[in-house]
Amino acid sequence: MRVPSEASGRLSDAWRFCVGTGRFELALRRDYQDSLALIQREIGFRHIRGHGLLSVGAGVHQPYEYAGARHVRHSFTYVDQVIDAYLELGIRPFVELGFMPSGLASGDQTVFW
Repeated sequence: MRVPSEASGRLSDAWRFCVGTGRFELALRRDYQDSLALIQREIGFRHIRGHGLLSVGAGVHQPYEYAGARHVRHSFTYVDQVIDAYLELGIRPFVELGFMPSGLASGDQTVFW
């Protein structure tokens, strides 16, 4: 590995504006929340962007059957918990509505993936 003999410039601090994270349901884990709190204390950033808000693990779309009929319940409990945890740390979420649950999809054909 070649090491430069002098600095090539100043590193922009654009990363302080927004950082990325993994799937939304990861933010429900205590170890994730503890790590995020540590990082926020040490370096700080304003926004966080993750994906999979509508994924099965986030529990938003919950189909069930009752009396022989198909029903759906929508629950935003986990979404509220994650968003509240972000806001308590002074982080504003960049909400991505991705990964359509099969129960909401019009079919299994995808556009890009």
